[in-house]
Amino acid sequence: MERNLERQAARCVTSIGITCFLAYASCYLGKNLLSAMMPELLESGVFSDEALGRMPSIFMLTYGAGQLINGWLGNRVRGRYMLSLGLLFPGVLLCLFPSCTSVLWGTVLWGVCGFFSSMLWGPIARMIGENTPPAKGQLWITLMTVASTSGALATQALAVLGGVTDGYRIVFYVCGGFLCAVAIAVFFVILHLEKTGAVKVERIVPAAEQHGGVRTHFLTAGFVCMAVVTMLNGVMRNAVSFWIPTFLVQYLDYSKELSAGLVMLLPLLNVAGTMLSLWIFQRLGCDEKKMCAALFLGVIPLFALLFVCRGAFSFLSVAALFLASALMMGVCTLVFSVYVLQFHDTGKLSGISGFFDFSSYVSASGASLLFTELMIGNNWSLLITSWIAIGVLGALLSAFAYVFEKREEKRL
Repeated sequence: MERNLERQAARCVTSIGITCFLAYASCYLGKNLLSAMMPELLESGVFSDEALGRMPSIFMLTYGAGQLINGWLGNRVRGRYMLSLGLLFPGVLLCLFPSCTSVLWGTVLWGVCGFFSSMLWGPIARMIGENTPPAKGQLWITLMTVASTSGALATQALAVLGGVTDGYRIVFYVCGGFLCAVAIAVFFVILHLEKTGAVKVERIVPAAEQHGGVRTHFLTAGFVCMAVVTMLNGVMRNAVSFWIPTFLVQYLDYSKELSAGLVMLLPLLNVAGTMLSLWIFQRLGCDEKKMCAALFLGVIPLFALLFVCRGAFSFLSVAALFLASALMMGVCTLVFSVYVLQFHDTGKLSGISGFFDFSSYVSASGASLLFTELMIGNNWSLLITSWIAIGVLGALLSAFAYVFEKREEKRL
């Protein structure tokens, strides 16, 4: 009897994880579609280069801002509504895009699409964090990185379909229709999980809030340090990886074809870094903040290697750069799969997760503007120096977060 209950509980956890995985992968399928279809859109002549360049920028802006709003909503609204609407609305908008010929409305469409796409992450973190055991929750949140990579790869496959059919419209229709179908499936699967009790329906209300107070134990110096660590990680993980192809071509004098081929390996290495960091954490029982500090320290010599390994030894620079990217994915895993999930009993997990994700995107966006200025001036040495400085600062703040938390534990 007890064994049957354990098996049933395990099946429920797996169902929650697979549902969230499918939803998040589908989200990234739509999220990356504009970028993947850019060559076909430019060839069609419907929009100019400048207009198409502006659309993804607006998308990321509304996506980042939406993490705050939808993260807060995710604390109060059931997951089945957040996830299904976060897929249904973008699916409809993708189907509408091929008939849009106005630059203004095309930009607005992608802005709205970005906001609705942000409805998934916070509620997914809440659904997994509040309804699964800690170790399983850490694993499934980590697998969301695999989901995002799978979605991005699927988008590239759809782009190939666009090239074969000699038209971008069919790709948008197929992708949009698929998102709508997944939205409906996710709604009814989560509804079933709610009816069986696998997914909690009631919002978790902290004891302090029940008595009229506001629980603020997470608003500590350690929490602030980890928020800044997340921002620094966002810079390293997003802004730096964005410039890797340009770095290979301009700094290492690689051909565009070779650069493109090498960059295709990066997602696989990032997934490996993601899974390895969680494996080490769970096997060694390390503190996630100490591990973050170690990973930030690890990128410092790797970036320093970029100064000396050019010419005949340029392959060492490529290896160092890709390894640094994998280490930063490890930091991201520890922040979202371990640290953030520790707040599962606050009733604010969706909002906290959305806030951290928002912080990551905002910092990456701002740093990208700075990196662009340095890249235009061909000042790669200063750019690499700034990456090293970020590694030092990330290590220090991770260590501070560990110290502050230990002091807080002694005080309590």
